[in-house]
Amino acid sequence: MVLISVAGSASRSLPAERGTVRLRLTADGPEGAAVVAALHARLSGEARALVAQGAAGRWSGGEVVTAVELRWDAAADRNERVRVSTARLEVRFRDLTRLGVWLGDVAVLEGVLVDGVDWALTAATRREAEGAVRTEAVRDAVERAEVYAAATGAAEVRMLHLREGGLRHGGEPSGILLSRAESRSTGFELHPAAIEVAAAVAADFETAGDASAPPPDAVRARRAARAREQDLGR
Repeated sequence: MVLISVAGSASRSLPAERGTVRLRLTADGPEGAAVVAALHARLSGEARALVAQGAAGRWSGGEVVTAVELRWDAAADRNERVRVSTARLEVRFRDLTRLGVWLGDVAVLEGVLVDGVDWALTAATRREAEGAVRTEAVRDAVERAEVYAAATGAAEVRMLHLREGGLRHGGEPSGILLSRAESRSTGFELHPAAIEVAAAVAADFETAGDASAPPPDAVRARRAARAREQDLGR
């Protein structure tokens, strides 16, 4: 009997299905708060309309906040105190085409800063993808163990332990990675890269059976069959 410890991994790249636009509204001076409040009211109304039309799923807005900042005045060669008013607004879009159109319109407005766009999958797609890559990661670990077992002359392997990610001896699991452009960006990108969902496992096996191990060709055939199954599942 031989003990074999291996890692298994799998990943899938999926297109973003949701996008959350993060805006910062800002204006300086004594009238800044009123300017920001008016801009916030306008964009909040547009956000409510987008939700009512089904183009967005939800929106949220913060209160207008006014603070004093020190800014360097090169002409006066000194720091000047400036009143700065700001407010934040977020809109989570279902329709990414409408996201692009709306963001293109508001990004050019005076006082609007685009802090970023967060791209994401729907909860249902994420759960399905996570389940698929977890299964594929386990299959990958089994295939690796079978190859090592065949090299030792063993007929088969039996799994003893299975851990998510690097979990060993009380460590924290890190089995699913969701690249959460379910990912956050600064600035904004209207053509987001695919979101990668990945899983990793670690597994311990023991070899079993006599020396009449399946030939390497048989192991490779099983791996090819499993690969075909995974492709069909995608």
